[in-house]
Amino acid sequence: MPLRARLLLLFTGLALGCSGGSTPVRVDPKPIEPPDPHIPPPLVHAPPESLAVDVFGPEVGAPTDVLDVSIDRGGDLWVTARSGLFVRPAGSKFFLAVRASDGAPRTQPRAVAALGPGLAAVSWISGPPFLVRVGEATGITVQALPLDGLIARIQRLDEAGGAVLASRAQLVTLDAGGAILATRPLPDPVEAWEVVVDSRGELWTGGRIGLSHLAAPQLPNLAGSFEPAPRLVAKSDDDVVAIGACSNGDLWVSALGNGVFRVEPDGSVTDHLTRDEVLPQDHVPAVACDLDGSVWLGTSWGGIARRAPDGSFTYYSATAGLPGDGIRRLLVEPTSAGGRTLWIATDGGLASYSGP
Repeated sequence: MPLRARLLLLFTGLALGCSGGSTPVRVDPKPIEPPDPHIPPPLVHAPPESLAVDVFGPEVGAPTDVLDVSIDRGGDLWVTARSGLFVRPAGSKFFLAVRASDGAPRTQPRAVAALGPGLAAVSWISGPPFLVRVGEATGITVQALPLDGLIARIQRLDEAGGAVLASRAQLVTLDAGGAILATRPLPDPVEAWEVVVDSRGELWTGGRIGLSHLAAPQLPNLAGSFEPAPRLVAKSDDDVVAIGACSNGDLWVSALGNGVFRVEPDGSVTDHLTRDEVLPQDHVPAVACDLDGSVWLGTSWGGIARRAPDGSFTYYSATAGLPGDGIRRLLVEPTSAGGRTLWIATDGGLASYSGP
């Protein structure tokens, strides 16, 4: 079905079934997972401050159980959620669900990274990753990539729209059109639950054994050698689940249940943020570096902590504007005007923030 006709059907259905306008609205947070009894509850270090976010709810066709978010080179917004894969075409206020009738798997999507205009790479909890296209004339089309293994994370590789896919066994790079450029098996015991490219062009992965470093990589060909990276947690596996790469070369690395570590460009670990001191929780599945040097840290169900460049902290939660306290993904997306938008994927829905 052409995209315009599909959007018209969606608009008609929303207009008949919902009151109000088409702008993003505030929705009540609806956590879909009970707190883990083995993880300490969030600790309140200071009252949460209000964050002037736009929340995207059912009134615009958006899901309320968001896992990942990305924006392609054409401005289309892609979202994975427990309820499926969604795309908001550039210039539209409404989200479209990518359905099984479009060729999408019937399983839950996991990670997404938008590529060139109208194109995204998407992984699922089982089976291969897929390329998903959205176009005015063609509507939505879905194509499987010839890759094996569960893809845990997909990250944008460059401003041209390429991406790197990470799994337990390999790294794969794609160009902006979705063509496979290179495949690199990971040497044992390296795993890639997370992958980032830092400001120097160095590639880092995170997994059960901790950080791994692909030094001087020839991207996107994935040439180079894996070198030892700093150990973060003594006497146990590091279990790295999120890495934020800042413009000054610092990495902010989340080790599951052990807080967040700051790794400087020379490899020294200079900060360790924990629940006992500044974090709401030691489980931090989302990390993002902002353009002003601050770092956003999203916890399992304790909301967000923002570390300013001077080391001070501000806290945000569902009681002060967020759609949910379970933060799953934070994405800082620069704008053409020189600013940025922070996209916040939570268990209660998707939000964006364009303030200071």
